[in-house]
Amino acid sequence: AVSGSPRVEGVTNSILLDILEKGAEKGHFGKVVVLNRLELHGCQACGYCRKEGDKCAVEDKISALIEELPETDVVLVGTPVYMGNVSAQLKMFIDRLYCLKDAERKPSLKPKRALLVFSQGASDKAYYKDMMAQVKKTLDGYNLLVEDIIVATGPDYKSDPEVQKKVEHFCSTL
Repeated sequence: AVSGSPRVEGVTNSILLDILEKGAEKGHFGKVVVLNRLELHGCQACGYCRKEGDKCAVEDKISALIEELPETDVVLVGTPVYMGNVSAQLKMFIDRLYCLKDAERKPSLKPKRALLVFSQGASDKAYYKDMMAQVKKTLDGYNLLVEDIIVATGPDYKSDPEVQKKVEHFCSTL
């Protein structure tokens, strides 16, 4: 799971951990990588990945995460909504996925199941739906095929039946 939340004990990370815990009960194991804990660098638009295949010239922890993606069955991506968008940390990760497309802009990654998790302060879950749809479209374009989007509003997501239902449904398909 890739978390764009800087708050380790925040809603985004808590939901990701809940999903991983339920998955572990079924014999599936994973980890939450909190991007904010890593030294991150954004895409340098240097074109190295176009010349050298699906390798990024920037060598940091995002590079290591991207190198793990081919061996991953399911990718969970979570972020709080800040200023109507994903966190800066997640934006850097998404931008760095650029190296996973070839010169013809075709994804080099084999299709992977993916789930998006958003947490937001706005009580209307549809308030940022256009942004969420764009993130889904972007990830889908890299063959991280988003099966569902979970939106948590406020800190008490455990009492939100829709969030719980989506978590349970996704975990039931593992």
